[in-house]
Amino acid sequence: MTGKGNRPILILAALFVVASFLAWYFSWFGRELSDADISKYLADEKNPRHVQHALLQIQQRMERGDGGAKVWYPQIVTLSGNPETEFRLTVAWLMGFDNSSQEFGYVIERSLNNRVLQKVLRIRVGKEGDAHRYHARADGGK
Repeated sequence: MTGKGNRPILILAALFVVASFLAWYFSWFGRELSDADISKYLADEKNPRHVQHALLQIQQRMERGDGGAKVWYPQIVTLSGNPETEFRLTVAWLMGFDNSSQEFGYVIERSLNNRVLQKVLRIRVGKEGDAHRYHARADGGK
């Protein structure tokens, strides 16, 4: 009787372990995404974690010098105007990894009047010269 009495408890414990693992796995940003998954996640604006996961994967590719990341630049630029603050902050951070991109430069210029984004951009725009260049464009070249 003791063997049969323990079976439901063991099943419940196993289900708890499996559910915990799956919850962790699907929310962990370290999981590598395929190109198709990145595109799908960027379009999933109803799930901010998906968008942020995709942006992190793009940032990691940019750090490795993967030119293929430029495929998603138009979607990144679109996200920069999203009303969701989390998206705009993450996108501003991401744009600092390619401060030579003209697409990103235009977005940065438009964002200079947003105080929260200004702070993120000041941190991310890596080179002092780039920061001055963006400010100069926004100030009309002064």
